[in-house]
Amino acid sequence: MANVAARLFITLRKLAGKKQTEVRSAILVKIVERVVEKYGSKFRDKLLDEKIGRTKPFYSILVNSIRLSLREDTETKAKDGDVIAIFPLAGGW
Repeated sequence: MANVAARLFITLRKLAGKKQTEVRSAILVKIVERVVEKYGSKFRDKLLDEKIGRTKPFYSILVNSIRLSLREDTETKAKDGDVIAIFPLAGGW
């Protein structure tokens, strides 16, 4: 098991009431699941596509600044001290 920092941005930060949380898991999917468990149904509904149980397509996940997709990288491993960032993609004019 790895001790991982999960950094939250924009709406997710507001829902959680904090910028960062610590979780313990060795697999990225489980890390996100643990963060969702901590912050409840509003957080889950904002982040996850309920049909497939993975992040909605307009959310990005970075592991140590490398972008991953929970839709494709389901078995990505985490190590102690890794930093996971979860945020919506920005767009506009």
